[in-house]
Amino acid sequence: MVNVVAVFQDFGISSVYYSCNIFGMFKIEEFIWNDKDSCVYRDKMRDLQNSTIPVVFPTEQPGMIISENVNGGETRIGGYVGNIFMTFAKRHNGRMNTLNVKAYLTEYDLLNFVLNETIEISGAGILVQEDLFEWHTFPYIYFDWGVMLPVEPNIPIYKVFAYVFYWEAFVIIIVIFMLISVSLDAAAYFLGSHRIFAVRDVFFNIDCFRGMLGQSFFESPRTFLTTKILYSLIFLFGIIIITSYNGFLQSFMTEPPREKTIGSFDDLQQYDIKILSKQTDIENVLKKLKPEFMNKYSNIFHSEISSQRYFKLRDSLDTKYAFPVSEMTWHVF
Repeated sequence: MVNVVAVFQDFGISSVYYSCNIFGMFKIEEFIWNDKDSCVYRDKMRDLQNSTIPVVFPTEQPGMIISENVNGGETRIGGYVGNIFMTFAKRHNGRMNTLNVKAYLTEYDLLNFVLNETIEISGAGILVQEDLFEWHTFPYIYFDWGVMLPVEPNIPIYKVFAYVFYWEAFVIIIVIFMLISVSLDAAAYFLGSHRIFAVRDVFFNIDCFRGMLGQSFFESPRTFLTTKILYSLIFLFGIIIITSYNGFLQSFMTEPPREKTIGSFDDLQQYDIKILSKQTDIENVLKKLKPEFMNKYSNIFHSEISSQRYFKLRDSLDTKYAFPVSEMTWHVF
C-alpha cells in the first residue's frame, strides 16, 4: 500500500494519477505527471507522521531490554534490536507502540504474526525455515548455539575423606609402618627380650601404630642409639601424617572438590541433568536439521510446551536443568 498508484482512462489527456498515504490519517493524494517529474513513487517513509509502526517486541534479552518507570509512565525499549527500531522511528517521525511488548513469545509465534500480516516485521530474531524462507524475508543474525549448564556440585562430605590421601601416599605409609614395626621388634629381641613374636605382632607393633597416629606410647627403659632413632622416626612420621591429614582435610572442607566437569554431550548423559528446550525448537530445529544428533542424544532432552514456563525456569537459573542459549544471550547470563 505504500507504493501504489491509480490512473483512469483519461490519463493520456489529464496526466492525473492518484496515490494514497497510509501514515497518519489515511488520505487519497492527487498528482499531475509531466515530463520533468521523474518521481512517481514518492518516498512516503521519510515522514511517518507520528504513525505507530506495527511491530511486536518479545522480552528476549539482549535483543530487547524493556524498562518501565516504577511510578508509572513511559515504557522504554532498549537492547540492540530495540535500539534499531527506536532509532528508525525517531529518524522517520514515527513511534513504537510500547504496549506491543509481549512476554514469552517464541520465534514461531512471531513468524505467524508476520505471515498473517498482524505485524509488518518482527522485533526479534526468527529462525529461518527453508519451506517458508523463499516466500518471506526477515532481518536475521548468525549466532552460535550452546548449552548453559549448572556449576558442577560439590562432592558429598563422606567422599572428602577419601580425597585426603592419595593411594600412593597411603601405600608408602603402610610400608614405612611395617618396616619400623619389624625394626622395633628386632631391636627389642636383641636387647634381651627373648619372647616369641607372632607374625602379626612383628608387622603390626601397637606402640608404633599409636605413635604414628600422634598418640603417646610405651618406650622401653633400656634403649640404645638404634632404638632412639626408631622412636624419633615414629615421632617425625606421626607429626607429618597428622599435620598433612589435617591440612588436606581443612582445605577440602573450606572449598570441597567438585564433581567431574561436563565437557561434552557424552559426559552429560552420565548425569541426571536434562536439557530443557521448547518443544517447537526440538521438533523444528533439532529433529529436522540434526536427525543424527537427536538419534544419539534424544534421552538428554526434555521438551517444554509452555513458552512462559520455559522462560521462567531459564531466567531463574533453575539448576535442575541445562538450557540452550545463544552466544549473545550467554553474555547476559
